[in-house]
Amino acid sequence: MTIKKSGGGFSKNLVPYLILSVAPLCWAGNIVLARGVAEIIPPVAFAFWRWTLAFILILPFTLRQLVQDRQEIARR
Repeated sequence: MTIKKSGGGFSKNLVPYLILSVAPLCWAGNIVLARGVAEIIPPVAFAFWRWTLAFILILPFTLRQLVQDRQEIARR
């Protein structure tokens, strides 16, 4: 009797853990960066640019749906 292994192996099982580690790495990077630029950039400006960058990064993935739902969004 032989046992078949499913395809992918170790690298396929590693992908979810790599994806899960993205959020904590972003948070940690944000803290380090905020401490480094605290004397150069005011906290409110830093928050503004952080949210602006997040908006720009997410926009390409959501633009089509936003355009489709623009009337519903404007109505609410």
